Amino acid sequence: MIATLLTVLRKELRETFRDRRTLVSSLLMGPLLAPLLLVGGMQLSLERSLDSAEETVPLTVAGSERAPGLLDFLRERGIRITPREGTAEEIAGWVAKDKELVVLEIREGFGEALLAGKPARLVLHSDGSGTTASRHAGRVGRNLDAWASRIAAARLQVRGVSPSLMQPVVIDNVDLSTPTSRATLILGVLSYMVLLVMLSGGLYLAIDATAGERERGSLEPLLTLPVPREHLIYGKVLATVVMMALALGLMLAVLALALRRLPLEEIGMSVDFGPAMALAIFGAMLPFTLVGAALLTVVASFTRSYKEAQTRSEEHTSELQSPCNLVCRLLLEKK
Repeated sequence: MIATLLTVLRKELRETFRDRRTLVSSLLMGPLLAPLLLVGGMQLSLERSLDSAEETVPLTVAGSERAPGLLDFLRERGIRITPREGTAEEIAGWVAKDKELVVLEIREGFGEALLAGKPARLVLHSDGSGTTASRHAGRVGRNLDAWASRIAAARLQVRGVSPSLMQPVVIDNVDLSTPTSRATLILGVLSYMVLLVMLSGGLYLAIDATAGERERGSLEPLLTLPVPREHLIYGKVLATVVMMALALGLMLAVLALALRRLPLEEIGMSVDFGPAMALAIFGAMLPFTLVGAALLTVVASFTRSYKEAQTRSEEHTSELQSPCNLVCRLLLEKK
């Protein structure tokens, strides 16, 4: 039996490695590109978040002479003020020409309304369809709210009323999460990626060894050999397991190297995804390679064409998502 399994294993692996298109799809597209794309997207997102938190926001102000105190407050908060006079129609034209422009309009009577204790109106002009303008407008709006709260507290104090009366409840948020547990939220998608890459590593071999051989007409002569059919099936399943294990190991190695480039420490997160963690995930996921290989082989053996086998195999891979996802999450959270 062992000799038969090894013979079938060598045959299937030799045919797979001869097919460059299948080899690229199984061991290059998924195990190499998927981790690099994931880590690259995370790195770009984190770098943009860090840059947006530290950047100086440009703000054009129309009617700057009407609220010097407000402008000083905004400058202290890292907002660069550029005075520019214009009407509401002219401001709309400025924003239409420059989609990233944010304009604060301080209209006449602002100071008088403020001194009289009445609501003083400010108009913030921006193009919400622009990502940069929307982010800058949001930061300016939050600083304007903070300035308004300061004015409201000063008004209450002048009237002999404690500003604390306006805050009946004080909520202190205590975050008990660890840097590793916070990183798990971001890296939770790894469990799904590990499953999909692992299954895709043996998908094409399982289909080619069953539906593919049926289409080529080589399955019937193979079944006429004086060998028990279950031995042939076991050999094909074993070859699929080997391809899945290769894809899984290659993806984990690339992932362990790529995660070192993520600046998670700068936002209070940490990831201990070294060789030990990669080996732990590989060992935990290795039994699922046998389940996945058997599932794909059985599904593909009941199809009549390569295309039909590919479609049905992709549908049945969802049956393994829940257990694999749970295993990966437990390993990540344990660290």
